Amino acid sequence: PTVSPTAKPTTANPTPEPSPSPTPPPTIPTSTLSTPLNARTGQAGNQFNIVAEKDIVLLEMSIHTSSESSIEVEVFTKSGTYRGYEKNRSAWRRIAKTAVQGRGEGHLTPLPKGAFDPIRIQAGETQAMYVTLTTPDIRYSEHDELGAIFAGNDDLDLFVGIGIKYPWGDVFTPRAFNGALQYQIVEPPDSPTVSPTDMPSDPYWSTFPSMLPTVSPTAKPTTANPTPEPSPSPTPPPTIPTSTLSTPLNARTGQAGNQFNIVAEKDIVLLEMSIHTSSESSIEVEVFTKSGTYRGYEKNRSAWRRIAKTAVQGRGEGHLTPLPKGAFDPIRIQAGETQAMYVTLTTPDIRYSEHDELGAIFAGNDDLDLFVGIGIKYPWGDVFTPRAFNGALQYQIVEPPDSPTVSPTDMPSDPYWSTFPSMLPTVSPTA
Repeated sequence: PTVSPTAKPTTANPTPEPSPSPTPPPTIPTSTLSTPLNARTGQAGNQFNIVAEKDIVLLEMSIHTSSESSIEVEVFTKSGTYRGYEKNRSAWRRIAKTAVQGRGEGHLTPLPKGAFDPIRIQAGETQAMYVTLTTPDIRYSEHDELGAIFAGNDDLDLFVGIGIKYPWGDVFTPRAFNGALQYQIVEPPDSPTVSPTDMPSDPYWSTFPSMLPTVSPTAKPTTANPTPEPSPSPTPPPTIPTSTLSTPLNARTGQAGNQFNIVAEKDIVLLEMSIHTSSESSIEVEVFTKSGTYRGYEKNRSAWRRIAKTAVQGRGEGHLTPLPKGAFDPIRIQAGETQAMYVTLTTPDIRYSEHDELGAIFAGNDDLDLFVGIGIKYPWGDVFTPRAFNGALQYQIVEPPDSPTVSPTDMPSDPYWSTFPSMLPTVSPTA
């Protein structure tokens, strides 16, 4: 704001009192993921994994306890899975140690607000939690499958884990945490503002650089003979051609989904996908991915990141059914890297090919290869092998710039490489 008032009011009827400055940031809505409270047993604590489907911030937590007295609660966390670290205290970070009044069996007992600092979990990341009392009064559910999804939504999934004695003691498995997680979704801003604001529009994303160059020209022209009229700003980036790798549609069998590997021969960005389905009705499609191979992770949900959950009108046997444009964010795969894909319907209407050799190349070109994988029941069910995905992948080849420019340009020469730092600092300060 200006230090002194302007000569004329900016509105015909100015308010008698100035508004607070700066304007408070917008309120971000809070969501809750609640589990069933169907406990039949218990101990002191639980260890379990959560996987974020979107960028989230975990804010608060409620537990399930049989106690109606004051209880001591400790919460630990670590990046990645708890598995292999069940009794390794040094791998965990304690984020809360607090007392709370238990509300008894069948009721959620919330931890005090601010019991722990918010935990940022980016889309696709796994975060391990260890929630424990000092007494065996936590209530949790028995379960048939370690690592199965016990509660989930489009934002995050919570997986069946273990029960554990306090502290870092005997393990009971599989056991499912009973409680609730409160969180916020962190959305990046749609586009940057032309002029800087007093405060970042989103504190979680404020470390990202702006996408537009300075609107005003520099004090001195950068060329000896500048053009009389400025060029449009910013200059549109060059169009990058799109390529397609299509497989044969020679399916003779099918199930709900396929898991398979692709290996990039060049740096590529996977943009879109088409599938092969026998259905001509509306079908639900989910797409998961992970770095590296699918093998050894066929039923390990926590190892995968779901990138798409969408509905599409099936086009029937012998025809490609494209997923909607923008169904998933582009996937960058560098030359030589393996990327695993799991493409599934919720019904057994995917069509795929039988094959003689697991891991053979089923379709390929000079840019990437797609390998024979497996068929699989929905979700994370029985496996059929070898089976080859039928469909098409649309992608772009990403060529790195030959060398960095000495002076910064108005826009990155390649948007896919713009996150890499320049190799030389600014030679002299700007005017």
